[in-house]
Amino acid sequence: MELGESIENTAKREVYEETGLLVEELSLFNVFSGESYFRKLENQDEFYMVTIVYSSNKFTGTEKVSDEESLKLQFYKIDNLPKVMLGTHKNILHNFLKKQLTQK
Repeated sequence: MELGESIENTAKREVYEETGLLVEELSLFNVFSGESYFRKLENQDEFYMVTIVYSSNKFTGTEKVSDEESLKLQFYKIDNLPKVMLGTHKNILHNFLKKQLTQK
């Protein structure tokens, strides 16, 4: 997050920097924090992450992998998600899918 930048603009900028996609119409999904978001780095720094998750179905641009921040960029069908995923990401995705199913 840059000084004076809103969370929404940070999300849009980060998506663009990492994927080349311009995202519009962000919808706040949830804020994740707590014990399961604790990290200890190799240099022994310790911190708790706060993850703010937005969703959007509206984006433009051409997908591109950022050499500095991304290894791979790919869209997945909901019934064919990657088997290997960070635990915190699995939790976020599980909660998002659960909410989507209850809204239908």
